[in-house]
Amino acid sequence: MISKFTTAGCFVRTIGVLFYILILFFPTAGPAYGAENDRAGTSSRIGEELRKAVSDYEAGDALSAKARVTGAYFELFEGEGMEAAVSERIGDGRKAELESMFAGLRGAVSSGRPVEDVKGRASALAAAIEKDAAALNKIEKEGSSPLVNFFNSFLIILREGLEAILVISALSAWLVKSGHTDKVRIVYMGALLALVASVLTALALHLLLPISGAGREAIEGATMLLAAAILFYVSYWLIARASAARWQSHIKSVAEGALSRANVFSLGFASFLAVYREGAETILFYSAAYSSSGGDGVSMLGGFWAGASALVACFYIIKYTSMRLPIGPFFAATSVLLYYLAFSFTGKGVLELQEAGIVPSTPVDMVPVIHALGIYPTIEGLTLQALLVVALAAAILFALRPREKGGPSDAHSR
Repeated sequence: MISKFTTAGCFVRTIGVLFYILILFFPTAGPAYGAENDRAGTSSRIGEELRKAVSDYEAGDALSAKARVTGAYFELFEGEGMEAAVSERIGDGRKAELESMFAGLRGAVSSGRPVEDVKGRASALAAAIEKDAAALNKIEKEGSSPLVNFFNSFLIILREGLEAILVISALSAWLVKSGHTDKVRIVYMGALLALVASVLTALALHLLLPISGAGREAIEGATMLLAAAILFYVSYWLIARASAARWQSHIKSVAEGALSRANVFSLGFASFLAVYREGAETILFYSAAYSSSGGDGVSMLGGFWAGASALVACFYIIKYTSMRLPIGPFFAATSVLLYYLAFSFTGKGVLELQEAGIVPSTPVDMVPVIHALGIYPTIEGLTLQALLVVALAAAILFALRPREKGGPSDAHSR
């Protein structure tokens, strides 16, 4: 028990040390969110580029139109700090919605959609950005107070860290539940290494090896998809073996045998990816937020620690509440949680790669953006998620299949 709390405490202390590092090394990284950034000007320039893109498309120059849309996203929306400002001030879901609209417009141009469709998408995107620019200008002109800085800092770490905490708590609880408490440290170490890697990546991006916005999107998208694959593998494995709960007297030997097949390394790697996928971006978000706060490190640090404390509380609540569940409901709850995260990461990862121009974007009409589920209206993302649904159905059918009488399950159930 002592080692578990020591490892978890080390995890929390490491988060705090890394926060001080980012404050020291990134005081000017990234565009600030302050009123000196003319959101109306950014919105106007984006709108102008989108109108030129439509004109190029009408003239039959789809390549130029696509290049203008891409430039409007990376050079203006992202490059002038509006993307980060929308995420912090309005909401991460709204940022994802705008990203999806950019990807949909680029996809419509690439796939040769009718001019009216392209024009409608461009107009809707320009109007959405203009609306958000007005909201941001209003917020930023009101200025920052210590309370606002505290709350913004609190929300950044809570929003960016919640999914990672869900992964870490689910995996560590499962290891303890299956009698492998000594392996929990591997999950924690994966998360700790990811925190260090996030700082090094942010340093490389900002100081040593600046890369394009498309490159950052590609790294994040690939990391998300890799994390989704590992989380789905673990959730699929749990669902397929959930029926082992029928044999309480046999559960320890089943779990021990299953762990050797599952490969402990994959659990630590899943923890690493869950933290790393947003780590560097979170550091850059904090850097920009610190700049816009006027150097109000006290409020920023207080908000960070409050948010980190909330994440730690979530971790222990999930982990130790789940330990009280019977083995059957525990397997089911853990597998559902990991499957949900894999499903969400898949959609978000595809969207990031579409923004980077690596994966094509084929728009689908009448499908809403559901950020919490990672659902975005493109054929590519929805197809991958549909495959996950089919695989889930297969795992459930496998778990529920009738067993032969007289087999091990019957012997132990008797």
